[in-house]
Amino acid sequence: MLLVILKLEITRIKCEFYFMSDFISKALFLLNSIVMMYNLIIKKISYSHCIVIWIFLFLSCGQSNQFKNDTVRHVYNFADERNSEVLIEYLQNESDEIREHACLLFGSMNSNDAIGPLLKAVQTDKIAGVRKAAAFALGQYQQETLRDSLYKYFLIEENSSVKEALLVAIGKCD
Repeated sequence: MLLVILKLEITRIKCEFYFMSDFISKALFLLNSIVMMYNLIIKKISYSHCIVIWIFLFLSCGQSNQFKNDTVRHVYNFADERNSEVLIEYLQNESDEIREHACLLFGSMNSNDAIGPLLKAVQTDKIAGVRKAAAFALGQYQQETLRDSLYKYFLIEENSSVKEALLVAIGKCD
């Protein structure tokens, strides 16, 4: 019973500190791994296996929290509010990370205002990740009118991962 309450409390804490620093998220991750190790010990898995698992979990904590960047949080907040006018401005941001996030978020917003800027990103952005994200977003719109433009960009694109995203987007436009 205590273990169930502890797991529920850990989940609640994770939700409350979603946007906190890397330190807190790593501490919660470690706390969660300690609970997992406790479960393994109760199930009579050898102590050495638990140590190996714990070391692996500790070393995997090096992933950084993408939401520590204020601008990334703003982009996601604007997408959550369905504020496409402001989000379109982020497609011109100097940071390729921000442009990529904005493109991906337009894939779930389905805002017709973004079609032009997304097509421009597919055609002109220098960063392949941004072009790929824009192609993905345009594919999510599933509009037959986009097929010819996407095919035109597919023919001139040199990056294989972007070409793949364009093909998938073209397939969704049928």
